[in-house]
Amino acid sequence: MKKPNIIFILLDDMGWRDLSCYGSTFYETPNIDRLKSEGMLFTDAYAACPVCSPSRASIMTGKYPATVGITDWICGGHFHPARGRLVDVPYLKNLPESEATSASLLREAGYSTWHVGKWHLGTEGTDPCRHGFDVNIGGCEAGSPGRGYFSPWTISALKDACVPDGTFLTDHLTDRAMDLVRNRGDKPFFLNFWMYAVHTPIDAKPEKIRKYEEKAKRLGLDKVKSIEEGEHFPCEHKKHLRVQRRTVQSDPVYAALIESVDENVGRLLDLLEAEGIADNTVIFFTSDNGGLSSAEGSPTCNAPLAEGKGWMYDGGTREPLLVRWPRRIAAGSACSVPVTSPDFLPTLLEMAGVPVPAGLGCEGVSILPLLEGKKAPEREAIFWHYPHYGNQGGTPAAAVRAGRYKLIRFYEDERLELYDLENDIGEETDLAAAMPDEVRRLDSMLSAWLESVEARMPVVNPYYEPTAGNRAAVEPLKNVSQETSCRLHARKVSVSPGWDVIVAGGGPAGCAAAVAAAREGARTLLVEGTWALGGMGTSGLVPALCPFTDGKRIIYGGIAERVLKACKAALPNHPRDRNDWVPINPEALKRTYDALVHQYGARVLFGVNVAGVETDGAGRVARLIAASKAGLTAFEGTAIVDATGDGDVAAWAGAGFEKGSADGDLQPATHCFILANVDLNELAKVGLRQDPLNRILESGKYPLIVDRHLCYSAIGPGTVGFNAGHVWGVDNTEPESVTMAAFKGREIALQFRNALAEAVPAAFKDAYLVSTGAMVGVRETRRITGDYVLVMDDFAGRKSFDDEICRNAYFIDVHPEKHASVAGVDPGKVGFRLNPGESHGVPYRCLTPKGLVNVLVAGRCISSDRPVQGSVRVMPVCLATGEAAGIAAALAARCGGDVRGFDVQRLRMRLREEGAYLP
Repeated sequence: MKKPNIIFILLDDMGWRDLSCYGSTFYETPNIDRLKSEGMLFTDAYAACPVCSPSRASIMTGKYPATVGITDWICGGHFHPARGRLVDVPYLKNLPESEATSASLLREAGYSTWHVGKWHLGTEGTDPCRHGFDVNIGGCEAGSPGRGYFSPWTISALKDACVPDGTFLTDHLTDRAMDLVRNRGDKPFFLNFWMYAVHTPIDAKPEKIRKYEEKAKRLGLDKVKSIEEGEHFPCEHKKHLRVQRRTVQSDPVYAALIESVDENVGRLLDLLEAEGIADNTVIFFTSDNGGLSSAEGSPTCNAPLAEGKGWMYDGGTREPLLVRWPRRIAAGSACSVPVTSPDFLPTLLEMAGVPVPAGLGCEGVSILPLLEGKKAPEREAIFWHYPHYGNQGGTPAAAVRAGRYKLIRFYEDERLELYDLENDIGEETDLAAAMPDEVRRLDSMLSAWLESVEARMPVVNPYYEPTAGNRAAVEPLKNVSQETSCRLHARKVSVSPGWDVIVAGGGPAGCAAAVAAAREGARTLLVEGTWALGGMGTSGLVPALCPFTDGKRIIYGGIAERVLKACKAALPNHPRDRNDWVPINPEALKRTYDALVHQYGARVLFGVNVAGVETDGAGRVARLIAASKAGLTAFEGTAIVDATGDGDVAAWAGAGFEKGSADGDLQPATHCFILANVDLNELAKVGLRQDPLNRILESGKYPLIVDRHLCYSAIGPGTVGFNAGHVWGVDNTEPESVTMAAFKGREIALQFRNALAEAVPAAFKDAYLVSTGAMVGVRETRRITGDYVLVMDDFAGRKSFDDEICRNAYFIDVHPEKHASVAGVDPGKVGFRLNPGESHGVPYRCLTPKGLVNVLVAGRCISSDRPVQGSVRVMPVCLATGEAAGIAAALAARCGGDVRGFDVQRLRMRLREEGAYLP
């Protein structure tokens, strides 16, 4: 008998209800529905885990995830162990090459084996070809489409894809899969087509989005409240967030993404017909876990099933499963027998006429008899073990389904819940109290299985406390300051241990660092002394972003470009093609930074000021000592990012630094402010650069306005933000100095309001001072001495570096001391600008303080001379250096915190994948 071709289509995060043939009335899937009408639909098919990597390992090996050792999604970093009331378990981060897979066994049986799409069964360097595949297209460590579905992609296995910009990922992968089928040769083939869709970021073709927007309106779904806010997350890294449950399928972008999947399945089906091989090709269509319904945008709803991805309820594990094999499977048939991921390997082998090798340890059973309408295979039950905190709100748990009943054991409190799935598909009625005998029977069965697979169990978190941290005694603080300090008596200090990366300071550099580190999987903490992220762009009221281009192209990519786009989006009338001096709506920018840290799970603590460090005496910071309303806290982290702007952490830990000019002079500060009720039309006519400002200065009536520093931007209707005036003699490391600057800055702001009302009454006569910044705009304090000091010759010479982590093109912007030229700076270099299209590199070594092992600096305090500091201190560069520092810190955390202990080219590769401009 001729061996059949096999196509295994696996979706990523597609829910049980996400197909028309499974009851969706909003999503449209006519091509996938063909598989149902021409084959068999399973009503009770399950993934072996409520998240992706374990289910994928189970599909490939025929074993439960607990047996393989991959029990959670592979993050490639130190996201784990996650903590709540429990600490979840360690697990394998790579599928062992010793494991036989469906691909390796089919290849031995004479099959051509091809993998197309997402793999996610290992960390960096993983390759499906090491697990039995002849061809790999798109499979690597990536767990998602990264930056999005439209090329250029950030997926490392597709970095060399020769496609036009804007190519849709699912289309491209299907094109490549179809090419393989067309050029298949004489051997039967196994096509493992694992799409990246429909994983976040939810991204789709605009014309399809418009179609579903119109459909939602037509059905009245646009007026239905689709998200309900629930309880706080149970895990520490997200406990500041609440679960967001979607209650109805109505997201037009998600629907459009599903339609693209459906179209491509249709293209593949049509090709099989055209090639004359449809009758001898088996097609499986399923998903790796439940639909994303309670977090990260909650794009779908799995109702009537309970919950979704990351949960042990059926919404997290029950999957669509369609199988077509003409002449062997009855068209339009259905099956309600429970099946699970380990069943696929023995099923594929039996279809190919290949016996399951003795000693393989396969835990699944072949479902071929079910597909052929025969007796169900004998099996007592199916099992789950997920000893982890999901990113979607679920807690560590195990479960067993035997017949109609399903028992869930929640590890946090050993609570048992029992459901009759035949009569209660939504798991709404817990029968545990009413059916104690059934609970005992299933619980005993579950315990025996867990013991047989040597399941690893989470342990109690000794530091867990719902609000404040656990109190523990620590030694007196060490190295609190290099300058004047005192020794505290031994006392009880709250200890917060176990962080992979701690970021000190929540300005643009700190935000980018925390987001980048968390995105890499590191358990990340960001501490900020104020009550908002963003620094001078938010609390400081700087009214505009400095240029994001080199005069020709955007050169501050990645997170920086996301911030730029968000600022532009907050200004409906802003020219879409303008990327330089984009006005800032400070409240919108706050929400942008909030969304970024929430998206990637960085933990943020406001009202926490770093007050000292504890070192090991050998260049390693063991603890950051911080003060807050809770008292003193000792934060323990593997790698530290100093984004304080003033290099506080690095300096206190013993790093060398320079401060201001050779004479100790510092650039002046500015206290930004906002005026409202301004006539913007009149302001546009006159401007404030020439005559009005000259008349204000010449009048002598406003003694605090003494120079021509006046920058402004309209940030809303009738609202203008000002970066104007100077306060000299300000040292941000001295509280008395900053206090003086704040008092004086507020007086300067009021004088500007009055002066403008007198000089330009048509625009400002009714204007009033709405607010001054919650922080003073400081341009300069310490410059940490790093492994490399970026100097003016590097800037002027447009120098590139082998280890550069970003480019910079902002001009040399060093503000003068009062009535004098800038001390320590060649007057000919002040204001020096590069030509359009030119930029220079910033090497990673500028972020690594000399003499410190596990500390990085980011933002305005990186290692440079004074002129260059006047260029790299601005927000776009701070965002870029912050993102680099965050990724680097996550990489360093994997090697004990040594910021020089990894290949910097890995850092540069990740930056490029995330959109950084590194020519």
